Amino acid sequence: MEPWPPPLPPPRRLRLRWFVLAFAIVLAVPFVFVGWFLFVAPADPAPYLARIESLEVPPTWEVVHTQALRSFLGSRAERYYLVDAEPADIAPVVEDVLRSAGLEIYDEVAPSDWCDQRPIGATPAITCPRKPIPTCRENGAGGPVSCWVQGFRWLAMAPSLEASVLERVNVSVSPRGDSFDVGVNDQRHQIDGHHRALIVISADRTSARYFWRSPTPAAAMSPGSSH
Repeated sequence: MEPWPPPLPPPRRLRLRWFVLAFAIVLAVPFVFVGWFLFVAPADPAPYLARIESLEVPPTWEVVHTQALRSFLGSRAERYYLVDAEPADIAPVVEDVLRSAGLEIYDEVAPSDWCDQRPIGATPAITCPRKPIPTCRENGAGGPVSCWVQGFRWLAMAPSLEASVLERVNVSVSPRGDSFDVGVNDQRHQIDGHHRALIVISADRTSARYFWRSPTPAAAMSPGSSH
């Protein structure tokens, strides 16, 4: 008679192999991240900071924080200002500053089908009139006004928008306030606003796909041209 319960089967070597493989993967992950950071990650954000410092902003703009960031998601530089003026009055000044630096102003518009209220896929297609999005908008009906201005400059042209590269300068203007949070990550802190508006200027580089509704399309420029 065979013994009961039957003896356990001998351990399989396959399980040991899977364990060794998993252990090797765990050990390799840190080296992969280090290699990504050293050889694939974005370059030093110093050129973006230099771009911000080259902007000829009014002397009444008080610098309250400057930060350069480098991460796997891309590098950028930011500078924060306090200004004793209303956002709607600051926005035109921002546009002049960016144009003086050789940047084009990005005119944001609504999607081409913004007026089509039919279900998705309805035919025939409707082409809506061009609808510019205002630079300054209320934060809720009757609320305080915030403004956004974007400047850009072509750096590299390619047949596809994804491969074309632009220098981008984003500027946000927040309503007057008594305190603001400035900086990101370990440099994030709160400052006294003294009932002034906060301006944040951010500079980086991006794919032209971000500007697919720009009034200056890539097709209007020849590869290799420079501004």
